[in-house]
Amino acid sequence: MTSLSRVLAVLGLLSTCAVAGLFYAYWCSVMIALDRLRPEAAIRAMRTINVAIINPLFFATFMGTLVLLPLAALAAWSSGASASAGWLAAAFAVYAAGTFGVTIALNVPLNYALERLKDASTDPAADWRAFVDPWNRWNAVRMWAGFAATALAAVALIADGRP
Repeated sequence: MTSLSRVLAVLGLLSTCAVAGLFYAYWCSVMIALDRLRPEAAIRAMRTINVAIINPLFFATFMGTLVLLPLAALAAWSSGASASAGWLAAAFAVYAAGTFGVTIALNVPLNYALERLKDASTDPAADWRAFVDPWNRWNAVRMWAGFAATALAAVALIADGRP
């Protein structure tokens, strides 16, 4: 790997790890804490979180990973590090489908549905359960996919020798 491909691979690894870590934090603390609140409070808090997460730092990492991993794979491949390129391409595929794709296709629509409830809900407890159970399941999928993509990107750094 050239210096450029190595830098791109490290940045891809770090951004993938950061996103996986964010979803891990939801899995092992945020959602547990919200579930301990009254349903009305949990719904309000989750709505606040959903607004707060839409920020430049999150988007740079979440979307940037979709750019960094394929760029790193291309740079590795063009420098003759074909094994590293393959691992980085695999990291991209897992991240794109399992982390990014699940977020966009499943978690975000659940967030929008929660927002549409507003405060007119007649049964906040049922509404919270209908939201949080599938949201947590899909969050676990995107978290584990993020960790898998992180591992694949890490392997790419040593696949062609010289860690």
